[in-house]
Amino acid sequence: MAAAEIQDFVPSFLKLYVPFDSGITGEESTVQLSKMKPFVTDKLYQQLSEIKRRGTLTITKTEVMDIALLPAEIGEKVQYWNATINVGFTDHNGKKETSVLPYILKVSYIYGKWKVDDVGGRTGAWNP
Repeated sequence: MAAAEIQDFVPSFLKLYVPFDSGITGEESTVQLSKMKPFVTDKLYQQLSEIKRRGTLTITKTEVMDIALLPAEIGEKVQYWNATINVGFTDHNGKKETSVLPYILKVSYIYGKWKVDDVGGRTGAWNP
């Protein structure tokens, strides 16, 4: 049951977490963050609220196209999941490209619900 529940809500979280638009600021940014709250622990929500996301010198927008999840380490209270996310990037000239973003997520069972407790870029050398 846990795996099915996690596979349902983690993509919903990632569809909010991964996209970036340099045109969204202030209140819009706060609204976007608040949409993540049901999916994350209080600790992660606090961390996310303290980070100001910025574009790169070339990337001004990132859109999620597809998400694939694979379990990396399954426990009763803590699980690690690999996410491979196909994204579309738009640069400052409007040129679009596609790429793959690998993430690792720590999902914890807290107060009767599964929540994302940590998220980060996945490198080839990382294994839980």
